[in-house]
This record gives sequence, structure tokens and C-alpha cells, in this order.
Amino acid sequence: MRIGDMIEWRGLKGHSMHADEVVTFRGVIVGSAIHKWDHEKILVWQVLDNTGQRVGLREDEPTLKLLSSLLADEQLENVVGGMSAERFSHWRAEKLNEDR
Repeated sequence: MRIGDMIEWRGLKGHSMHADEVVTFRGVIVGSAIHKWDHEKILVWQVLDNTGQRVGLREDEPTLKLLSSLLADEQLENVVGGMSAERFSHWRAEKLNEDR
């Protein structure tokens, strides 16, 4: 998976400790970060979900499923908060060059 991919996963509805309804979320990967947990490194996807929230989602989440790979630039531009074309081009170039 990579930035721009549409994904789906299951999780608890709401943010309280008493949330018990499991629902399906969908979102678009808009970034990533590597975090350390107990001597291991885990990739955490930054996802803009279908509720409008930006959430972190571990790559090893068992319910994580790829729906479609790489949105078109026009679609991704809308997902990244309706940036101006110039800001979006700069953001896109940074993301594409991250792995190089």
C-alpha cells in the first residue's frame, strides 16, 4: 500500500472507552510514519477516513484491505483538503520523492 490508496478496515464506532459497535471505515492514505514499539518498527498510515477524521492505522491491522490503488491527481487533490493547485503540486512532489 502507498499514499493515494483507498483502504477499508473495521473498528469501534466512536472515541469513548464504552464504544462497542464495530463498523467498517473507508479512507485514503495521505501519509505515513514509522513508530517504534517494544524493539520493533511499525509503519503507521495516516488516513483521512470517511468521517472526515485523520487517523493513524498500523500496517499490520488485521482487517485492513486495499480497495483501489492510487487515486488520480484530481481525486487526491480533493482529499488533501482542497489545496491550491500550486500547494498540491508541491505536496505531491514531496510525497513522490520521499522514498528516493
